[in-house]
Amino acid sequence: MTVAAGPPETAQEELADAPESGAAAPRTSLVVRVLLLVLPVAAALSIWLSPSPGAANQFYLYRTLVIGLAAPAVLWNLLRWRRTGVANLWLALAAVAVGWSVVIMGRSLDAESGQRQVIASVLALAGASMLVVLTRPWRVRYVRVGMVVALVAMLGMGVVEWRSGVSWETRVGRPWNYPGALGGGFVNPNNYASFLVAFSVPLFVALRSGARALVRFGAFALLLATAVVSSQTASRTAWVLLGVMGVVTLLWSTGRRRPVGTGSFLALAGLAIAALLGAGATVRDRVADAFGEGAEASDAVRTNLARAALRYFVESGGIGIGPGNYIEFLRRDVTGTGGVVTNAHNTYLQIIAEYGVVWVVPMLVLVWVLARRGLRGWASGEAPGTRLLRLELVLMIIGISAGAIAASGLLMDPAWWLLFGYAVAVAGALEAHDTAPPADGSTRGGAS
Repeated sequence: MTVAAGPPETAQEELADAPESGAAAPRTSLVVRVLLLVLPVAAALSIWLSPSPGAANQFYLYRTLVIGLAAPAVLWNLLRWRRTGVANLWLALAAVAVGWSVVIMGRSLDAESGQRQVIASVLALAGASMLVVLTRPWRVRYVRVGMVVALVAMLGMGVVEWRSGVSWETRVGRPWNYPGALGGGFVNPNNYASFLVAFSVPLFVALRSGARALVRFGAFALLLATAVVSSQTASRTAWVLLGVMGVVTLLWSTGRRRPVGTGSFLALAGLAIAALLGAGATVRDRVADAFGEGAEASDAVRTNLARAALRYFVESGGIGIGPGNYIEFLRRDVTGTGGVVTNAHNTYLQIIAEYGVVWVVPMLVLVWVLARRGLRGWASGEAPGTRLLRLELVLMIIGISAGAIAASGLLMDPAWWLLFGYAVAVAGALEAHDTAPPADGSTRGGAS
């Protein structure tokens, strides 16, 4: 593949800079670049980028950007952008989700709660859609940088909370039900841990790329910090996710003779283990807590909540019980969940229970299309940059799905939907590459 100017810092950027084989990337306006950098940060920090974080119905930065810019950005790009198939699929899903949410909102037993959920989820979908239409194949790099900046900001909030011993929820006068566990500004330690790992996907890819040694060392240092801070959430999700992503990254084929030297990998792994073990008793204790006796009780509660979600879906005839109704139904059905009244602790099952097949089927189709795009031709003779983009997409799917299954509830969380938008943008870059004719007119290898 030919690049217009200068060698890219990573093989990954080689594709991101070239919308078509042998073609230079069009210029991106400063406004768009800033937006793509800011959106991940604003979504991750959400209410904390607001003059009054604890106030009800506050307009924080992310919502302000979405309300002011999402509609014009989407409409403008619909008229002038030749979209990829996966982007069209995402926009169709968003339209169906928004339309069905409005239709089914009348079934909400608590009208105020239902409206609040619909508004939050619609704004989150709109923000992700804005990211999708703005992130052309050659602009993925800007979102990637924004992801890393967001991760650093989330780590910073966790460190401040760790050092002070005061949760961010407590700082704004809201109850914190997880004493001693870090939440980093999220409502639940599992949510915080899930997003820490999901936002670290660009770091895993940087380790696998041909980036300069300093870049890879910085990526490793941030991943190590992510592991240490995540340990203070007492969340199994973080450890399982870090392990799975690490193994997938190590085994992923990039076409290089020696993508990761065995000695270098073992040295880095040894350093990570030594750092975690030497970080103090609190780290070791939190890791033990995550997999200790309390885990079995937590699993039992989650199982009961999942069964209730599926039962409500069936009882609704497949159309869903209505926005915000899962908790309302639990209040009338406490015997089925051992007296626990909370959200589904599984975003996919919450969508199934409350919104039915109209929403969940298109969503599952999207996940399948993204997975297929990521795994397509991964072991064939593609360029290293293309394989790294596939790795990035696969890791994003893992992070998104694991967060949905493990976190307390992400339906209204703008960061979770933004991760979907980022995955769609990466898939769009791959789709543009797969369908673009090579500059020399030859048949492109690896596309199957």
